[in-house]
Amino acid sequence: MKFGYCIGYNFVEGNENSMALLEVAAKAGFDYVETQIATVANFEKEKYDKFKQILKDNNMGCDAGMQLFPPDLPLITDDADIELIKMHADKTLSVAEELGNKVLVFGNGGQRWVRPGMDDDISYERFQRLIEAVNVSARKYDVKIAIEPLNFKGERYMLVRSVKDAADVANSVSADYVGGVCDLFHHRGLGVSLDDMTNNPEKVFHLHIASPGARMMPMPDDDEASMRDYEEFAQRAKQIGYKGMLSIEADPGEITVERLGSSLELLKKLFA
Repeated sequence: MKFGYCIGYNFVEGNENSMALLEVAAKAGFDYVETQIATVANFEKEKYDKFKQILKDNNMGCDAGMQLFPPDLPLITDDADIELIKMHADKTLSVAEELGNKVLVFGNGGQRWVRPGMDDDISYERFQRLIEAVNVSARKYDVKIAIEPLNFKGERYMLVRSVKDAADVANSVSADYVGGVCDLFHHRGLGVSLDDMTNNPEKVFHLHIASPGARMMPMPDDDEASMRDYEEFAQRAKQIGYKGMLSIEADPGEITVERLGSSLELLKKLFA
C-alpha cells in the first residue's frame, strides 16, 4: 500500500502551513500528496510548473487527487450544462494523468446537495448523466474516479452517502472507472456500517482515514474507541484484499517529523 496526506494546493502560493505539512510529510516517509486537481488544472503555466517542481524537490508523488470539478460549476441544478461538465472533467483528468494520479476523489460536496425544492429523481438522473460522461474521460486517461460519501449536518440530502451508493450509480450507467471512497470519518458520521466496504469490494477505489470524533491525524496514543475504529477499518480493507492507497484527511496537530512519522508507522502496522 501507499500512504499519502491530503494537503491544500496553496503551498505553491507560499502558504506556510501547507508547505510545512508537505515538507514534514515527505521527511516522515509519506508517498504522495492528495490535493485539489481541478484547481491545479486551472493554474497558469508558470504556477503549474512551480507546483510540480515543489513536489519533485520534496520527492513527493501525486498518486491520488481530490476535487474533480471547480467548486463553482453547477452539477445537478437546473443550470447544469452537461457539455461544460464534460469539458471540465476532461481537463481535470488530463492533468491528473500528467501528475501521476491513479485515483481522483470526487468530493465537491456543495455541488452534490439536493436542496429543498429540487426534485430527487431529476437530480439523480442528472447525476447519472454526469457519471456516464466522467467515465468516458476517466477511461481515456486511465484514472479511476472515487466518489466520496460526505457527512454534512443539516443538509437535506447528499447524493452518494456510501460506497454502495457510489456502486449503484456507477453500475446504473455501466461506469467501470467510477467507484467510491471508504472514508472512516464520514462513514462514522453518517452512521454507515463498514459492511459497506466488505459488501462492495469491487467498487472500493480509495481510502481516507481520520479520527472519527475530532477528525485528527491517527496517533498511537489515541483513545480506545478510536483505536478500535482504526483496527476494524484496517481489518475490513485486508478482508477485501485492498492494495490501493490510503490518505490521511485530517488536522495533523503539531507539524513535526516525529508526530507524522508515528502516525505513518501506526498505519503501516495496522494495514500490514
